[in-house]
Amino acid sequence: MELILKNVKKKDFPVLKSLAKSLGFEIEEKDKPYNPEFVKEILEAEQSIR
Repeated sequence: MELILKNVKKKDFPVLKSLAKSLGFEIEEKDKPYNPEFVKEILEAEQSIR
């Protein structure tokens, strides 16, 4: 079975990680960075406003 936790606060993550480890669960962390094209568009739009 796979369990996905979303919107976990940074302060709570060590507790969850410790609990999972003590229960023998495998932990896989994934960060989802912003799409680089999206960031580029936002920065260009910001520059055009100025």
